Amino acid sequence: MSVTEQVGQEMAEGILVARGLEKVYRKEGQQVAALRGVDLAIKEGEFVAIVGPSGSGKTTLLHILGTLDMPTSGHVLFKGQNLSSLDDLALSAFRCRNLGFVFQAFNLIPELRAWENVALPLYYQGVSLRERRERALAVLGQLGLADRAQHYPSELSGGEEQRVAIARALVSDPSVIMADEPTGNLDSVTGEHVQELILSLNRERGITVVLVTHNLELAALADRIVQIRDGLVVAGDGAMA
Repeated sequence: MSVTEQVGQEMAEGILVARGLEKVYRKEGQQVAALRGVDLAIKEGEFVAIVGPSGSGKTTLLHILGTLDMPTSGHVLFKGQNLSSLDDLALSAFRCRNLGFVFQAFNLIPELRAWENVALPLYYQGVSLRERRERALAVLGQLGLADRAQHYPSELSGGEEQRVAIARALVSDPSVIMADEPTGNLDSVTGEHVQELILSLNRERGITVVLVTHNLELAALADRIVQIRDGLVVAGDGAMA
């Protein structure tokens, strides 16, 4: 198969395609392979859960898919574009336009109010203050947090903080949400609410979701579960249905 034919095939396979991903870290003078040749294709509107034991490589995979880290070898394509061809500035712009991130630790800035945290990605896109505020307040309202917009993170519950983080991920209208253990710091009841929210974003808005989790109940909501162990996909491979 020619290079042109291969790229054409990968474009047809999904919105996000990884081929031959390897990631090697140097630790105490030794090489540690976090990923050892991962292939994965995610179609537009799909909800994919990546599961596996601690140290299996699942968070490394998510970070590479989201361009927060780069592979040692292999490549990631987004709608057919090879992301390894972009420099740091272009990658930052790509993330702002196309990806929303939700982390276990929320990663809210303590000195900023809820709406300001939500609006932060728009600041880096050069959006005016007035529009940033309007869009942030609109998303917070959609998530039931209109009355918490002026509060600082320290004044919010854990569930409210995570919803603010999800609002921040949504404010740029991303094509894909990348979530790393989004219920890991929440109690069971609040975690269920966040699960329902993530599912509704996928089912009702059609947003592609790529989720890393130890929570098998949350993973069971996904269209497909990808199991990874020792840096290799061992079940739920990249083949498209």
